[in-house]
Amino acid sequence: MSDYVLLSDSTTDLPPGLAEELDVALVPLTYIVDGVDYDDRWEGVSESGRVSHSAKEFYELLRSGKVITTSQVSEYRFMEFFQQYLKAGKDIVFLALSSGISGTYHQAANAAKKLLDTYPGRQVTVIDSTVASMGEGLYLYLAAQKRKAGITYDKLVSYMMSVRTKVNGWVTLDDLQFLKRSGRLNAPASVFGNMLSIKPIITMDKLGHLIVNKVVRGHKKSLQMLVDSVTKRADDPTNNPIFISHADCLATAEEIKEQLKKRFGTKTIITSSIGSVIGSHCGPGTIAVFFVGQER
Repeated sequence: MSDYVLLSDSTTDLPPGLAEELDVALVPLTYIVDGVDYDDRWEGVSESGRVSHSAKEFYELLRSGKVITTSQVSEYRFMEFFQQYLKAGKDIVFLALSSGISGTYHQAANAAKKLLDTYPGRQVTVIDSTVASMGEGLYLYLAAQKRKAGITYDKLVSYMMSVRTKVNGWVTLDDLQFLKRSGRLNAPASVFGNMLSIKPIITMDKLGHLIVNKVVRGHKKSLQMLVDSVTKRADDPTNNPIFISHADCLATAEEIKEQLKKRFGTKTIITSSIGSVIGSHCGPGTIAVFFVGQER
C-alpha cells in the first residue's frame, strides 16, 4: 500500500465515480443560493444533510436570473480534511484550484503549514494547478495514473510540477456576463464578447489567470476553434487523454468528442458536466476542451 495519498477539490469536475476509481478524495467547495450553502456535488449530501441541486436544476436557476455565489474551502476545513490522513501515517499531495481565480490554494497551503508543526514526520505538498474544471481534473488524472504505477512521493511531485503548464484549456462561453459579474473577466472584454455574436476563446496563462486568447464570430466557429486548438497545440492527441467539460449542453460536448475521435482517433476522451462552483462563474452553454500539449 502506498505511503501517501493524492487529494484535490471538487472543482476538478470529474464525472461521477471517477475520483473513486482513481483512489482520490475530493474536498467540496460551496455554492450559495438565497443564503443557503450547498456542497459542490451534483445531488450530493453535505455533512448537514442538505442535498445539492442536480445539474439541470442548477443551470435552470442561472438561466432564470438567480444570483449564485461561491465560497472556497476554509483553512479550518482543510486542516480537518488533511488531518485524517496524517493521523493514519500518510503523506499528502494536494492539487488545488488555480490561485489565479480562487484563494483555495492559499487556504490549503496555510493549513498544511500549521499541520506540519503537529506532524513533524509527515509531508504535505500543496500544488497550485493553475487550471480549473476538467483541466484540473485532467491534471489530477495524469498524477493518479503515475501514482497507480508506483511512482514515489518525491517523483510524483516533480512530475506534477513539470507537466503543470502543459495542461492546456480552451473555453468558449455562451454569455460572458457571468464572468464579468464574478470579477473573473474585465467588463470591456465581456461587453465586446456579447456584441454581434462575437465569441472570445478563453484560455489560462501560466499563473492560472483567465485571458481572452482569440475572438471569432458565431457559435459554430468558436466550437471549431476548440477542435483546432488540439490540432495546433496537443502532444500526441491519439494516445494522450482529452477531457471535455460542458455547462448543460451535453449534445454539443458529444459533437466535439466525435470530431476529435474522427480527426485523431483519440483513445481516451472523458466528458463531464461543469460543476456548480465553476458553472456559476461561466454560465450555461459553456464548452471547454483540455489536453496535454505546448507550454501555456
